[in-house]
This record gives sequence, C-alpha cells and structure tokens, in this order.
Amino acid sequence: MAHARSLHGLSLSLLASALVVGACQCNDNLNLVPGGVQGRVCDPDTGIGLDNAALKLMGGAVTRESISDQGGNYIFERVPPGRGYTLTATLGDVVRELQLEVEPGQTAMPEDTACRGNPGDPTKGTLEGQICNRHTGTLITNGEVILALPDGELMITQTNDEGRFLLTGIPQGEHVVTIRGEGYQRSFLVTIEGGGTFTLDLAEDCEAPSAVEGSIVGSFCNPATLDNLIGADVLVSAEDSGETWSDLTDTAGEFLVSGLPAGLYTVEVSHADYNFTESHVPVSAGAVEVVLDPTSECGDRPQYGRIEGQICDLEAGGRFVGDVDLIQGVTVIESTVSDSDGRFAFNAIQPGIYSVRAHVGSYERIFTGVVVEPFATAFLQESDCPGPEDVCTPHENDPMMSSDGRILLVVDRSGSMGEDEVGSGQQKWQGMKNALINVTSALDATVEFGLMLFPNNDECGGGSLRVTLGANKASAIQTALNGAYPSGGTPTASTLQVTNEVVAPYLGDGRPLAVLLATDGGPNCETGQIVSSRSPTCRCTNIEEQGNCLLHNCLDIETDNDGPITEIGHIKDLGISTFVVGISGVENFADVLNSMATVGGTALPGATKYYEANNEAQLQQALEAITQRVLSCRINVGADLDSADSINVRIGDMVVTRDSARQNGWDIVSPGVIELFGAPCDIASSSTTRVTVETCMSP
Repeated sequence: MAHARSLHGLSLSLLASALVVGACQCNDNLNLVPGGVQGRVCDPDTGIGLDNAALKLMGGAVTRESISDQGGNYIFERVPPGRGYTLTATLGDVVRELQLEVEPGQTAMPEDTACRGNPGDPTKGTLEGQICNRHTGTLITNGEVILALPDGELMITQTNDEGRFLLTGIPQGEHVVTIRGEGYQRSFLVTIEGGGTFTLDLAEDCEAPSAVEGSIVGSFCNPATLDNLIGADVLVSAEDSGETWSDLTDTAGEFLVSGLPAGLYTVEVSHADYNFTESHVPVSAGAVEVVLDPTSECGDRPQYGRIEGQICDLEAGGRFVGDVDLIQGVTVIESTVSDSDGRFAFNAIQPGIYSVRAHVGSYERIFTGVVVEPFATAFLQESDCPGPEDVCTPHENDPMMSSDGRILLVVDRSGSMGEDEVGSGQQKWQGMKNALINVTSALDATVEFGLMLFPNNDECGGGSLRVTLGANKASAIQTALNGAYPSGGTPTASTLQVTNEVVAPYLGDGRPLAVLLATDGGPNCETGQIVSSRSPTCRCTNIEEQGNCLLHNCLDIETDNDGPITEIGHIKDLGISTFVVGISGVENFADVLNSMATVGGTALPGATKYYEANNEAQLQQALEAITQRVLSCRINVGADLDSADSINVRIGDMVVTRDSARQNGWDIVSPGVIELFGAPCDIASSSTTRVTVETCMSP
C-alpha cells in the first residue's frame, strides 16, 4: 500500500494500463520470462493519439487484441519473448503497423513516427497507479479513473484486470483524480510535473481481511487552513513486530488501513504543513478503530459516514432514475435524486442503521439494514441490471427443506459443568444434555447433527468426535451424552483444531454447514506454554482456587485467549461460521467469548456477542435460534450464478444488496450458493418470510 511519487520518465517496467489485455494463450512458451509491449499510436495527419483504436498484436502462434485509450496509449502484458511481432492499430480509415521484438522480462516500446508533441511535451506528464478496495481486499478492476482539468474537461480511463491504470498527456499542476468501481470510490490530489510520472500505488498487500483482523480509520484537517488534510502520508506500524502498512489521505482528509492483526499500533500522519503521531492504538478482531488528533483545532471533526448507491430498476430494466429517501426508523432524514446512471449519495450521516427507499411513480424498492460507520462509505451497489427482455428465474429458499442443514455440536463437558445452574438446583451438564436431546430430536428429520465432546479422556485432552455428521442422529447423540460426565479442563484451542479437520471434508456441495460451540468457561489447558500455575499471566478459571490454581484451570492471558480465536479464524477461512453459546459461569470470560463469536462471523448486536444460556430453557432457545439461522441464511440456488446477467435477492419485499466484504448483505460463497450476512441474516432467520433469489439472463 505504499505511496510513491516518481519524477523520472515512464519506467520500462510499467505494467499498468487502462486497457483490457488478452489472457495467457495455451501455446505460449512458459519456459521463458514473459515481457510486455507498451506505446502509443497516432493519426499521421494530425499527430494526435488514436482514441479507441482496435489493436492486434501478432507473432508466431501469439495473437492478442485490445483497444487504445483516449490518448492512443496501450499496454500488452505477459507477452512471450520473440522476434517478428507486428502491432496493427486500426481506426476508421487510419491503419498503423509497427514491427517489434520482445525480449525476456523487458517491455518493448515501438515508436510510431506519426506521433508528434505529447508525450514528449515537456509541459505534460503521466499518472499511473494500482488500486485496491481495502474494505474487501480486492483489486478495482474495470473501474473508472476520472481526472478533472482546470477548464472542466475530464480525462477518463479504466483500470485493467490487475487494478492498474495509465493516463498520459496531463497538463502539469495539481489535479483531483477519482477512482470509482463497484463498491468503491475515493478521490486524491495528484501533482503532475512536466515530463514526469506521479504514481498512485494503493494496492500493496491487497488481500481480503480475515476474521481475526481489524482496521484503523482516521480523518484529519490542516490546522493552518482548517481544510481537509489532503495528500498526507499515513504509516501504521505494529508495535510488536515492526511490520508497516500505509495509505494516503484522500480529498476528504480520510484514510483506511485494514487487514491488521489484533495488537497495538503506532499511527503517523505526515504532511508538509502538519505531522501527527499516536502510539498504542488498540486493534481487535473484526473491529474498526477511529484515530483523530485531539490536540489540534481539528480534533472535534464529526465522525460522519456516507451512503452511496447505484441500483437497478427491475420494472423498467436498466438503472434506477428517480427519488431516493434516507430513512431512520420511520423518519425520512434526507432525500435526493439518482442520476442517469442510477447513482446517488448521502453525505455527513451520523453512524447508525438506516433504510433507503427508491421510488418513482407507483414503483418502489426498499433497502434496509444499511450500516453506516465513522469515516466509511456504505455501498448499495448492484452490478449488471436486468434489461426489459431478460428472462428471470426465481428461487425461493425453504429453510426447513429435508436434510439441508448440518451442524457440528462441540460441547464442553469440563469439571465446571458439574456445578448447579443458578436458581434451578440442576447440574449445568444435565441442563445441557436435556436441551441438546430436545433440539436434535425435534429436528432429526430436517437437520444433520454431529457431536464432539471436550476434553477427551484426560484432563486436558482435545475434543473427540463421538457422533459423525448425518441424518437421524438424535438417538446416537443422546447415547453419547448419557455416557459422558463433567471432568477436566477446557482445552478449547486444541478441540477446535480437531473440529477443523472434522468439518473440512464436508465442504463443496453448497449445503449449510456450521459449528456450534457451547462452553461454560474460559479456554485453558495450554499447558505447553504455561511455566507455572502461579505465573503472573495465569488467570484462574476456578475462582475458588485463588492463588493455588491447578494447572488445567489456568488460562494464560498471553496465550490461551489467542489460541481459540485463531483456530475459529481457520474454520472461518473454510467458509464455515462458528456460533458460540456461553453457559452460566462464563461471565468472567465474556471478552474471550465475544472475540470468538466475532471471528466466527456470528456476533450478535450489542455488548454481548455470543448467545447467553444461563439455564436449560435459555439454552434450548439459543440452539433453536442458531439452527434457524443456519438454515435461513445460506441459499443453494442450484444454478451457475457467475453466468447470470443479474442477481436479485429479497426477503419478502425487502431488497438485499451484494456485499463482497461479507459484513452486511449477500455474496456468492460457492458455485450456486448465496449466503446472507449481518442484518439481512438476522432478519431472514427471525422472519417467516422466505428469501427469494432471482437470476436473470439475456435471451
């Protein structure tokens, strides 16, 4: 994510382009390092670059096609080395033909003698870059790059399949460039110098943030002018490892650095007019930390967010053009009108949950559960809109479809489960058994269950599989529970390692699959990393033992907390969510269970992120709610979703938008399978209204 300014000429190693290039051909010689071809084609009469000329690069068995940008510029990447290449550019009656040779690892730059003036014009320069959406960890491909000139003229190009772009012939001076792609829009100030290149590199380490990582956002202004602090370099450093991440403040004075492992960080903001440093910034799993300068005149900048959208008109076909209302509760906060491309935006919104209503005449669409966070933009982004002639096929999800869902029950039978439930006089273990037997028996024909118990046969043995996942397993689960009794510690981390191995073979068929972890205490038994039960890092999970804590009851605050969270993250990386149920007695370890639920992708709203079950009745309610959520939020459409021209997801009449970050919307999680996340999943699992997925194809 480094940001660099380079004033030398356009580098031979530049691979950025606004062009769509051909894919690797099957007969390419892969034993040689590929090279590239880059240049400009022009009209011989005017010397001006050929705008949108058809390009064909041919040599041996290689044929590549592309289109030049508005300045006549082009780039071909991954070209096999060789002699005798011919590049032909055609625009109307104008045909340019250039001969060239590609050397291994080099970029050939054939000269078109018809080109005059720019790019040799000393008063003009070049802008190159690569862009990543840090919310999702995906490169912005086929995005618009718009540079506004002082006279109002716009220079426009596109990012390629690697998120790269190139603009040449830019007048020297300061300009605002906006990059806009699906679910992304940011604007930056760039300084172009004659004959030089400005590099806007915002794609270093572009990876999807994992569930165990968090983010830091910030907003700053220039104390000297009170305007937004634009173009400041932002460096975020991990205080334990020294690893660094970087960003650049945009025209709103804001930055975002995501994909940060939990820990403490130092944030440095550097600008010609301003410098700021804050140390010990805490980042936790799945959380967003806000950084402001409390000492400057800009320290009280409001922590606003935005909503931006581009939506479809399903009745008329194409983009929606009409009125758009921002609603909180039942109150219309603000109204606007979408443009001809269906785009609209609401700025300076207080953080919270909103609904957006799009309407024109008697037609309306309502998007609910739109979450706005400080200094972040929530996108209502719909991709390809169905046209008037499209053929659309609805698929209605039936959450109670026979043998659809699968849940692996991972159940704590540690010694503390032998204690009594508060106010009932019944053992917690007995309440656990009763609730599990009742729920699995009631759903025996519609849900496949499996059972793991932990610890195993010794005090700190990792969990073992007692009943394999399958249909009609209620009787086997009852037998396994009746044959077990409370004993030992709580080896949650090692148990989750086994859980990962158990669930992995069930992936790939698109059916709902989840892990349900029920426990009454903090994870312990990480004996290999505990020096002594009297260690200052030992947090005893049995308050009655006080300073004489038995080793298996010792939760090492430096290791045990991280182990289960990391292992749940590994399970989530498989695409499997983990639901966490806290039994009576877990209150002192709520922080650990909260993190586990967050990383598992099942955090509940409010301060308590896991399901609380202080007695048998609450436990049974939690198990039923989790089962309903598993069945309601994963929809197996049974169709090739990637080939659909458009996909529309609704809960009743409520529209759900796609969210590739998988925080608050829907996304394709495997071929033919859609899953709901965040508020839409909450609504679907608590409502009797079914989820409908409509796929549309052009005739």
